[in-house]
Amino acid sequence: MQMNQTTLGFIIKSPPIGSSRGREALDIIFMAATFDYPVDVFFIGEGVYHLIDGDAPGILTIQNPAKNFSTLPLYDVENLFVEAEFFTHRAFAKEALSVPVTLLNQTDLKARLSQCTWKMVL
Repeated sequence: MQMNQTTLGFIIKSPPIGSSRGREALDIIFMAATFDYPVDVFFIGEGVYHLIDGDAPGILTIQNPAKNFSTLPLYDVENLFVEAEFFTHRAFAKEALSVPVTLLNQTDLKARLSQCTWKMVL
């Protein structure tokens, strides 16, 4: 049973390299989920790299942020959306992602984001 009617939307646009925004986003998302807020997480552009499984050969050679993001379902955060155009401009397939996501084109992504009561860009 949802106690809150407010849906929180988190937009992750920054890459995992050179910034702590991904870790900060996780902290905020976990906190919101702990208080039973419905959470939608949107990965756009370079933010999708947070979900790329770095253990896959030749994918990423940095610390693997995908392991942290793969814990989202444990907090009942299952509304994960990825900008579908990411895959048309880069040599990755959806199978490279560490968690199940819903691919949305830009129009559908904006429509889903507009349903969020509160939005935060990270």
